[in-house]
Amino acid sequence: MSTYFLAVQSTYSGIELGIFNGIRCIALVTETKYAASKNFVPLLDQLLVAQQLILHDLAFIAVNIGPGPFTTLRTVIATANGLSFATNIPLIGITTFDAMSYEYRSDEWNLNVYLLDAFGQKVYYAIQHKETAETIGCANISLFLEQLKATYTLGLIRFIGNGAQKHQEAIRDIFLSAAQFSEPSLEGKSLCCLAQSALDQWHKTRSGVSEVAPVYFELP
Repeated sequence: MSTYFLAVQSTYSGIELGIFNGIRCIALVTETKYAASKNFVPLLDQLLVAQQLILHDLAFIAVNIGPGPFTTLRTVIATANGLSFATNIPLIGITTFDAMSYEYRSDEWNLNVYLLDAFGQKVYYAIQHKETAETIGCANISLFLEQLKATYTLGLIRFIGNGAQKHQEAIRDIFLSAAQFSEPSLEGKSLCCLAQSALDQWHKTRSGVSEVAPVYFELP
């Protein structure tokens, strides 16, 4: 039996909408952040018409709930919440870090550090041991790296995300050869991994929520 669903990703440059049938993306469209609010619904309608589907054919809507650029994030979440309210289609919210972890989880690395640009000298971060992202937040990059160095003194550390690329020089100054970087630089997380993470959750619970809220950290 087919499981059709919509996956919605917000990035630092715009939004991505994808119609999935199980793990397979069958239709995809992107839009810049400047036109995301205006064109979200018309683009979704185009995707559905092209696949001869209607909204009620969708089992659920998978939504990136951040952290990330707040304006684009709010546009995506507000529209998804409105669609769910109007249609009763359940929502499954996936954090950017959970989606990144879905792709990069590996027994090869004891410690992964996910860094997303929070602009200026700030980063959103997640520190992951094996498959569990256990520490998340927002911090000044210099203070974060000092605290990370004081806490984790042994072994290689893999740094992932566009924040890692932006602050690569500062990271190397502190961790030297212990710092490893994953390529390519990521703005957020690929739409397909977001969708697969949500689909796994759907298969486990067969349920979602009627409203999602953004994950957005402020400096303490």
